[in-house]
Amino acid sequence: MSTVYEIEPKAPLVFRSGRPFGSASRDKAAFPWPSSVAGMLRTTWLSDRKDQPDLHAARQLACRGPFLVKKAGTNQKITLYLPRPIDAQVFASDDETPIEAYHRMQPMAWSRDYGTNLPGNLLGLELYPKPDEKPGRAPEFWSLEDYQKWCCGQRLNPKKQATQFWTRAIRAQLAVDPLTDANKVGALFQTEGLDLDPIVQKTGAFAEEAFRLLAEGPSDLPEGLVTLGGERRLSALKRVREASPLEIPKDWPKPAGRRFALTLATPALFTNGLFPGWLDANHFGKLPGTELGVTLKAVAADRWQAISGWDLENNEPKRSRRAVPAGATYWFEANADLPDTLFKDLWLQSLCDEPQDRRDGFGLVTPRPYVDATTPFNDSGESA
Repeated sequence: MSTVYEIEPKAPLVFRSGRPFGSASRDKAAFPWPSSVAGMLRTTWLSDRKDQPDLHAARQLACRGPFLVKKAGTNQKITLYLPRPIDAQVFASDDETPIEAYHRMQPMAWSRDYGTNLPGNLLGLELYPKPDEKPGRAPEFWSLEDYQKWCCGQRLNPKKQATQFWTRAIRAQLAVDPLTDANKVGALFQTEGLDLDPIVQKTGAFAEEAFRLLAEGPSDLPEGLVTLGGERRLSALKRVREASPLEIPKDWPKPAGRRFALTLATPALFTNGLFPGWLDANHFGKLPGTELGVTLKAVAADRWQAISGWDLENNEPKRSRRAVPAGATYWFEANADLPDTLFKDLWLQSLCDEPQDRRDGFGLVTPRPYVDATTPFNDSGESA
């Protein structure tokens, strides 16, 4: 059994790429890695079993997350936010021009006039409509409602979406000389954390909504204060007692035909870098957890992310690994018609190659139809 937990930070959270604190460089705060939240949940599980600690059993505990959620209104309704799919791009002539629409990436066949160094027979990607401006900044996260609209082929207006989910809290630090108990000359540096408290509006009032983290873990964890991230910052761990926000929506689009797409909700670790290890040299393989044979047709992803950390058990740094960032999208074609339950079975499940990475919550995916961007859609998602 597993339970969904809300994580309410009591101080700005410090998550970084692994670069050490120092006066020579400042490492910007990052959204928490799945392994960081999984480690916190397992540590909480072990702390409740001090008489019989079992590190091996703790590693076997499956966790999912972290997810960003918004709590708003008098009833503190929880709204799930997911990383923006990378196939949704915005363009503008300058930073001041308001952006009113997204451009959708669409797999396309190469003509004889093109050359490519893409491995195998992967298709290229084309933007619809074709942009004339330079790339702009889009919101990092989308509400589940907007996410579902995009998956159905509907239009979205970036101006109506939330753009700020936290503030970056910068703190000045100094080093103390242990011999004199005075600060070391020149040893002044800054650290940066993510502050998820309600954001101060231009009027000076606090926003009515606040963003929190959500994670799924063992069902018997004690509620209370836990430490999460660098500098052992405190957070409150609470059970979510209403219906799980991590369930697939009842009106989520159904599989149709043989084509579909998968978008990463958390960073993924694959043995072959950008490509899952369950795909062969021709990008064909059996979709994990199913008997369905699929061929990868195209992929859109940002630059890889470096993931490291500290191994508390062995008191040494963890090896650095390259992760495919959240939001990356993979387009597939199956060798048979898609089962009716495929999207429900794949919803927020891990497709990583290593069992431990799957238990840590890396590589969680959201499935969706293979939308044809060349077909005009109206605001309801139906073909015009």
